[in-house]
Amino acid sequence: MKLQISRIAQRLLLPLAVLGCCWAWAESPAAKPPTHITGRVVNTQTQEALAGIAIYVDGLGTGTYTDANGAFALTVRSSLPLTLVCAGQGFESQRVTITQPPDCDLHIALQEATVSIEQVRVSASLTHEKAKLLPAVVKSVDANFIASHRETTLSQTLAAIPGVHSMSIGNGMGKPMIRGMGFNRIAVVDRGIKQEGQQWGADHGLEFDQMAVQNLGVYKGALGLQ
Repeated sequence: MKLQISRIAQRLLLPLAVLGCCWAWAESPAAKPPTHITGRVVNTQTQEALAGIAIYVDGLGTGTYTDANGAFALTVRSSLPLTLVCAGQGFESQRVTITQPPDCDLHIALQEATVSIEQVRVSASLTHEKAKLLPAVVKSVDANFIASHRETTLSQTLAAIPGVHSMSIGNGMGKPMIRGMGFNRIAVVDRGIKQEGQQWGADHGLEFDQMAVQNLGVYKGALGLQ
């Protein structure tokens, strides 16, 4: 009796074991039929093909890139549904949910990304350029300097200042020359009034008395006249 029961149990357990193995093999991921996904990615505005767009399955390491024609092909061994993520530089990412194997190529259009930045203020400074025009005092002298270096004419007296020379134009007459420049290349201002007499002819000198000069300054820069 025991032998017969044992044989019956073996006959029943063997088909069950085979059935269990088949069921486990059918449920394993490797046994699932692959899902083939193909498609094309274009620009929403221009409908031009987009190359180099990343196409990958969300949550899996499976992915690819679009070719020069915007086309892609992807094989996924995973149960449906799944989510495709399309991402590319300069475009907004898009997610596509696939619930059943597609029977045709997917058409995916990506929107150009709009980047908002804070207000940018561009300013420029002419400080270095203005510095070339700003008056710079090269030399300033007072009445004591003029008295100790007094010559026949004021321009001869000023010749004691480095860079200043006197051009004699006659007896008791002279024109100042500053670093080789004279006539209308230099300006003479007396108490805010521009003296232009010495700028014209060769026989016109400075039009004020050196005895009345209390202080004098040599300026560099066009704005020194203001």
